Amino acid sequence: MRIFKNTDIKLFINEKFDIIIKDKNNKHYIYPTILETKKTLIVPKHLKTINSFLNKQIKMLSGKNVDIFLSLVNLNLTPFIWNLMKDANIDLYLSKGHIFVRNNDKYIILNSKNINQYTILKLYKAQGKTHVHSIYEESLQELHNFIRQKISNSIGHNQFVNSQIKNYKLTEENLELEFTNKQYNFPKILFLYEKLIRMKENYLNENHFLVPEEEIEKQYQILQKIRKLINQ
Repeated sequence: MRIFKNTDIKLFINEKFDIIIKDKNNKHYIYPTILETKKTLIVPKHLKTINSFLNKQIKMLSGKNVDIFLSLVNLNLTPFIWNLMKDANIDLYLSKGHIFVRNNDKYIILNSKNINQYTILKLYKAQGKTHVHSIYEESLQELHNFIRQKISNSIGHNQFVNSQIKNYKLTEENLELEFTNKQYNFPKILFLYEKLIRMKENYLNENHFLVPEEEIEKQYQILQKIRKLINQ
């Protein structure tokens, strides 16, 4: 399992408006942005670096200027992070209170309200250590305790309602089975957990602080467009 934090990468935007991601091993990943053919920007004068970039006085943006530029053009970084996860074989990515999870070519996003991020940080720090097995086992138990408590106290506390939701009990059983799997498939566990929350949200119109499905689908469509451009 491979885990990255946002501090493990550096972002750049070149004169073609490609997003360049450089990882901690100095490997570069280049992704075309999906921008409108024509877009009018009002850039305040105090953003001197952005103005110089748009006036072709400098060829690349970096650091905080990338965040500012993305905000100006209203571009979400999520599909680019998903692209990075696919190309760099990253399973979990931690960024500003969110955990991006990849399972094959599917992606979900959890936050601190959904999951104990301390456990994921422990897994992050365990990478490459000799006693990783014991840390994985400990983290698996922590994750199990957290999810069981969440299900018991808020997500799945009403067993009668749960029995009425199609595939809810089956998904819960599959989740429990995964906690006995010594392959330690943390992404799969998180996917099953997120699926349970979605089921409950959709059935009772509840809010459990997940990113809306419409937003996930929108970003996934952008991901597909980026992959298509890369292949061309």
